Amino acid sequence: MTSLSGQRRRELGELLRRARGRSQPSAADRPGGRRRRTPGLRREEVARAAGVSTTWYTWLEQGRPITASARVLDAIATVLELSDLERAYLFRLGRGEEAPLSAGRDLASPGTLAFLNALAIPAYLVDDVWVLQAYNRPAATLFGFAELPGDSNNLLELMLTRPAARSYVADWPEVSRAMVWRLRLASSLRAEEPAVRALVARLRVASPEMAGWWEDERLPQAREDALRVLNTWAGAIAFRTVVLRGFDSPQLMLHLFAPVPDGVSGPRLEQVLCGKPAVDVDRTG
Repeated sequence: MTSLSGQRRRELGELLRRARGRSQPSAADRPGGRRRRTPGLRREEVARAAGVSTTWYTWLEQGRPITASARVLDAIATVLELSDLERAYLFRLGRGEEAPLSAGRDLASPGTLAFLNALAIPAYLVDDVWVLQAYNRPAATLFGFAELPGDSNNLLELMLTRPAARSYVADWPEVSRAMVWRLRLASSLRAEEPAVRALVARLRVASPEMAGWWEDERLPQAREDALRVLNTWAGAIAFRTVVLRGFDSPQLMLHLFAPVPDGVSGPRLEQVLCGKPAVDVDRTG
C-alpha cells in the first residue's frame, strides 16, 4: 500500500466528519431517549461500533498519518451507513491503493462464486467500471459470455462497440447511456488509475454515442430494475433486474435477472437455457 498524501488524509477526514454529522443515533442510544443538541454520532460512538479506540478514530478524522486496514474501513463505512460510492471513495482515500482493472475473479471470494453458480436465473458479477468478474451458466447462455474472446471482458465496451448488442438489447440507447453514467461516477473516484483513464479514452474514440453521453450530466431515464432482450429464436424476454452490493469488495456488484411473470418471459427463458427453439414466436413482444 502506498503512503497517503496530506491532501488525501484531509479529504478522508472531511468525508468521515460529514457522514458522522448526518448519522442519527437510535433512540435507545440516547440518554433517556432525549433529542441531542447537536446532530450526528459522536466520535466515541463511531469508534465503539467499529471496534477501534476513540483516540485512533479521532486521529483518522484529523488526518494524522496512520494506517487503516480494509476491515476497519469497512466497519466504519457500515456504522456511518455510507452509500456505495462513498464507501468506494473511503477505500480509495483510506487505503491509497490504485488497483488495476481486474480481468479475472480477483474481487470475488469462493463463497460468492459458489452462491453465483447456485442461482437458477442469469446472474453475473461486475466491478464499478463494468469489468466482468464472473457469471453463471444461465448468464453465459443468455448473453453469450462463453463465446467472447479472452480480452473482451468489459460489458460497457461490448454494448457500445458490438453491433449484435444493439439488436439484442431492447431500448439499447437508454440502457447504454445509463451504463455510461455509472462509469462516469465511478471514474471520478478512480481518476488517478491509468487503466480507468485508458478505458474512458478508448470508449470515447470507439463510440460516438459515448462521446456525447460523457459530457451530459443529466440523469439517464432508463430504469435499472428492468431489461428486455430480443432473442433471435425465442423472442422478447422481459426481466426484473436486481443489483446487490457489499460482496467482498466495495467495487463489486452482483446483477440478477428474474423473468417477469407475464406468462411469456419465463417459458421463453427456459427455452433459451434448454436450447429448444420456440415455434412461431413474436420477437418484439
